[in-house]
Amino acid sequence: MASLYVHEDLPPVLGLTSNPPPVFDGTTRLYTYFPCPFAQRVWITRNYKGLQDKIKLVPIDLYNRPAWYKEKVYPENKVPALEHNGKIIGESLNLIKYVDSNFEGPSLFPEEPAKRQFGEELLSFVDKFLGGIYASFKSDPIKEANTQFDYLENALSKFDDGPFLLGQFSLADIAYITFVERFRIFLSEAFKYDVTAGRPKLALWIEELDKIDAYKVTKVTDPKELVEMYKKHFMGLQDKIKLVPVDLYNRPAWYKEKVYPENKVPALEHNGKIIGESLNLIKYVDSNFEGPSLFPEEPAKRQFGEELLSYVDKFVDGIDASFKSDPIKEANAQFDYLENALSKFDDGPFLLGQFSLADIAYIPFVERYQIFLSEAFKYDITAGRPKLLLWIEELNKIDAYEATKTKHTHNIKRGLLGLIILKSHDGSFDFLSLAVNGEWLYIYFGCPFAQRVWITRNYKGLQDKIKLVPIDLDNRPAWYKEKVYPPNKVPALEHNGKIIGESLDLIKYLESNFEGPSLFPEEPARRQFAEELLSYSDKFVGGMYGSFKSDPIKEANTHFDYLENALSKFDDGPLLLGRQFSVADVVYIPFVERFQIFLSEAFKYDITEGRPKLVLWIEELNKIDAYKATKLRDPKQLVEFYKKHLLDQ
Repeated sequence: MASLYVHEDLPPVLGLTSNPPPVFDGTTRLYTYFPCPFAQRVWITRNYKGLQDKIKLVPIDLYNRPAWYKEKVYPENKVPALEHNGKIIGESLNLIKYVDSNFEGPSLFPEEPAKRQFGEELLSFVDKFLGGIYASFKSDPIKEANTQFDYLENALSKFDDGPFLLGQFSLADIAYITFVERFRIFLSEAFKYDVTAGRPKLALWIEELDKIDAYKVTKVTDPKELVEMYKKHFMGLQDKIKLVPVDLYNRPAWYKEKVYPENKVPALEHNGKIIGESLNLIKYVDSNFEGPSLFPEEPAKRQFGEELLSYVDKFVDGIDASFKSDPIKEANAQFDYLENALSKFDDGPFLLGQFSLADIAYIPFVERYQIFLSEAFKYDITAGRPKLLLWIEELNKIDAYEATKTKHTHNIKRGLLGLIILKSHDGSFDFLSLAVNGEWLYIYFGCPFAQRVWITRNYKGLQDKIKLVPIDLDNRPAWYKEKVYPPNKVPALEHNGKIIGESLDLIKYLESNFEGPSLFPEEPARRQFAEELLSYSDKFVGGMYGSFKSDPIKEANTHFDYLENALSKFDDGPLLLGRQFSVADVVYIPFVERFQIFLSEAFKYDITEGRPKLVLWIEELNKIDAYKATKLRDPKQLVEFYKKHLLDQ
């Protein structure tokens, strides 16, 4: 059956300050983000079934998500999500099946058993397909792409009654095409790799999909933007080796005392030791980390590469010293040396033919000398040196170098600038002790959501494994959003090359992925009640915060009575699940701590009055060091903050 797609004008994107739609008013809504490949799957499904009038698009700006989306619509705070029949359904593969099964329009899954079975196999494999290719961008993308796209080519040979994965257009095509679209663009631009080369069925599949309007209108609109985003997030060692810029003109004392006694840069902190000296370091990084090799295997090139590296100090020192005597004479000698070196191999424009450590060793200095000699002495280092000119032009095409070039030609100084310093909660400065493949918990000391994860980390004894990175939420560094966590919130955990957010998800993640005392009970009854408490926590928090401008006493009575009753559930201990300190206590105490202070100061309301179990619970929690270390340091500051933001005082 043909697609029932009809044209529509896309609605505006909703951001941080946008008002919510009338949620759960009977309208079916698809919350989406137009560039998201997961959300695109559901968008295509909805389009193909002709449901534009029945399922309304609500595009969300994922980089400036409105608070109401998490609070009122989808606590997971992700897209896609479907609002239908008074409930929210998430996860793209589940959603495309749901839309296909629960709405009219052409069916997107075959009835034939063999096709149905193979369709399920394809849907089961898709995460491996995506994960393999994404992970490969930092190692060997061509090898992985060959494997995965060969899999698709073979899959397209399974049925001969049409050009699609199951013969006819289906959910299987939808599950794959949104990612194939992106991988095709990126692999072509970044690696000059054509996913369709030698794969005629894949080429035909893409051609046929491009004829389907339901898909065409959802395609990536800015391929260049996609390429830049993928380069930023998936290439190089940026996630494994963190930059820490130090101001060499105002060096912090701790850098010499605690990090590198030589008090110079660069220095690499890796595996508990510090390595210095740039030439040693570029060899060390090339040898000890994954990624393309930067030194050739051929003996002749290897030998000449070592000669070039041995000569570089003479090159630099000679030109530096000449600035007070005869820089033109010295420049002629040194740049003639480079011009001759570039004639050694004819299989590429670089010093060893292909880009290597030799080019890296020279180009930072050549860049600066070119600028300075031109400005100060009207001397062009490339005049009469065509190979040097071509070398510089080709290097300027390499993003890894281009991103590092000096930004201020009037302020050229040797060495690297460095060290990111994070302002801590008490106004001092904390040194971020970096380690490759380190685990970092980004928090704000005053945030109750972040405090939940901080407590969990402490209780499990992970202080040495997960380092705190306090962020000043009132003056957030731009790099946090750009390079770490696009939602620009805390808490966020950096672990195994990925970022995980949302406090409840993070507590569960720490529980599952790190050693230490468990915060989840084994007994079924306690485990079930723990889940009930976690489910209620958003209502508890949202209700209390929402009440401060209406009737906080009434709301407080309701919610703290709920906690008092919950504390009566098990009689073998004073905590929410009885004897065992648990995830339930961790989730509630940061907010109870704040509400107790604020309600007492602002409304003269004692949350413990008439609630003896709540009194005992708070007393017992204050004996637990993992929590005590995270408590608010300035209750007065909290009260003033809440009055300003919650009472408009």
